[in-house]
Amino acid sequence: MKRILSLLAIFLYGCFFGSTLNFSIKDTEGKPNLITNGDFETGDLSRGKLPEEWTVLENSKLTDINCNNTEVISGKSSLEISSESRTVIISDAFKIAKNNAVYANIFVKAKNNSKQSVELNIITFDKYGKKTGIYPSKSIISDEWKELSVSAGFFKSNTEFARIMITIPKDSENSFYIDNCGAFIVHEF
Repeated sequence: MKRILSLLAIFLYGCFFGSTLNFSIKDTEGKPNLITNGDFETGDLSRGKLPEEWTVLENSKLTDINCNNTEVISGKSSLEISSESRTVIISDAFKIAKNNAVYANIFVKAKNNSKQSVELNIITFDKYGKKTGIYPSKSIISDEWKELSVSAGFFKSNTEFARIMITIPKDSENSFYIDNCGAFIVHEF
């Protein structure tokens, strides 16, 4: 009876106060990154071209996207987006199971302090590509590198794969830099 009450309390807490999952980057140690090219270092890295394994969902001009080799957190390049319209990019799909807990993160900074939020989402899908869930996180970004992360789990029973979606706000006076994108299975239930 005590166990049932404990499980009920956890469930109700999650319903009223959000997810009880709270993983961090240290939980990813020794686990493979499910995002291919999360460091934006392979493919045609010229202006107006998105690195391999990434797709633009929303942007008026691809010339607003550039691989930058001076503003990096590690490696040789980061993705620079400077746009007069909102920009949404999405990773290639990666396999997950309904009993996985996933931690996703990006490192992001702005050329100038921004009043706009950058958003990171884990989006889950069934085997037919129908969306089964969306798990968001957003934050206002400064001119210092910041980790933006989201934890998700307890997926619907038909969930089979996921993607990471990054939304950069309209901010015509600014550029945003993204580096070291990751998605990791950090726990199995």
